[in-house]
Amino acid sequence: MSKSSLHRRIKEDVIRSCLIEKVLPAIKEKWPACNRTSTIYIQQDNARPHIDPLNAKFLEAAQRDGFDIQLTCQPSNNPGLNVLHLGYFRAI
Repeated sequence: MSKSSLHRRIKEDVIRSCLIEKVLPAIKEKWPACNRTSTIYIQQDNARPHIDPLNAKFLEAAQRDGFDIQLTCQPSNNPGLNVLHLGYFRAI
């Protein structure tokens, strides 16, 4: 394995760990119980260290406790289709 491949792999592992150990528990803690079966999307911006939306370890953790949490990637070079621009920022 080349040095750059190893470096990228380490970053992916760190990102996945952060999502599983910090982001998912925070979402699950704050998400209303009555909407638990709704699909929750976490959007990534296509940076290289981000994980594949079909990453098995992430999907396993995201589906626990009856939740449906999925990763989605922002379309490349198209900030006009960014979920934040379409929803959140437009609301404010």
